[in-house]
Amino acid sequence: PMPLSAVESYDDNVLRWYALGVQVMITILIGMAASGTYALLSFTLRERVQEIAVRSALGSPRGAVLWTIGRRALMQIGVGALIGMVVTATFYHLSTRSGWVPVVPPVLMTRGAGVTVIVGVGLLAFVGPMRRGMAIEPARALQG
Repeated sequence: PMPLSAVESYDDNVLRWYALGVQVMITILIGMAASGTYALLSFTLRERVQEIAVRSALGSPRGAVLWTIGRRALMQIGVGALIGMVVTATFYHLSTRSGWVPVVPPVLMTRGAGVTVIVGVGLLAFVGPMRRGMAIEPARALQG
């Protein structure tokens, strides 16, 4: 047995540690998403160096070359963000209907803040490989 004030304090501590754990897990997942996107783009760039060099040598616009490099990664980021938003919204709806207290604030689903963060991180991971891809010299890449 303990006084009611101790129970409330204990519950607050548990909720604070739980929130910290969720924040740490979200940070780790965002880092993994960024590293996966970076790895995918780097691999795509390495495999398609000659194609990019030919496109550049033939005078293709920069936008077309960028689209060639990042099309697959951008589509994966978009599909992943959409699936994540649908799953989160469904979980939120089911949990509030059954009387649970929502863990994820509804603003993350309704305002799209979570999707914005994920897409933003994906686009930041996009920058490094894109800069390397645009710096490919066609003559040197086609020689070897």
